[in-house]
Amino acid sequence: MKFKLLLIFLCIFFAVPNSNGQDAQVKKIPDAKPSEFKFIGYWFSRGTASNIAPTNELLRGQIIGRLFGPNTTNTSAKTASYFEQRFVPMFIYTPQILDGVATFRSLFKIDMTWGDAAYGVGGNNGGGINAGQVNLQTLLANVDLKPKDAGWNVVIGLQRMFDNVRDPNQTAVSTYQNSSYKLSFWGTQGVGISVFGNI
Repeated sequence: MKFKLLLIFLCIFFAVPNSNGQDAQVKKIPDAKPSEFKFIGYWFSRGTASNIAPTNELLRGQIIGRLFGPNTTNTSAKTASYFEQRFVPMFIYTPQILDGVATFRSLFKIDMTWGDAAYGVGGNNGGGINAGQVNLQTLLANVDLKPKDAGWNVVIGLQRMFDNVRDPNQTAVSTYQNSSYKLSFWGTQGVGISVFGNI
């Protein structure tokens, strides 16, 4: 019986083709080319109930100052509620014809409070019946130039301004919040030319 099992095992072993042999053909699937166009979209909706309300009509609901300190709000015994939504699309385009040297970035924001206004112009509004609000805010519109194998790059156009020496297109916000001046002075956008490099 043992001899028969050994014979069957040997027949099976030698019947299976040897994949490590010279005759074995390995076909590698080529890597996909990186996409020229990338889209990143961020969406959120939320409801809020609060007894803090803005008091300045000129600022249209935006608060200047510190909460529970000197600011443009009023705290009352009544509670008000509202719903809001935000859509933030980002478009990144790296044309292959430029061999990856140039990257175009754009970032927009569309905010609205439900039921607030329609047929107007301005950010943070447009959730009223019939909508029709022009409320697209441009946050980024720049080109990033980085030659091949270079340790530096140039960003031209509307870009992030942070109180840190790192490139904001390549660094996470958490790094800015935990290093340098921690966004105490700058944390906004501005138009200009920035040069970043490894020294």
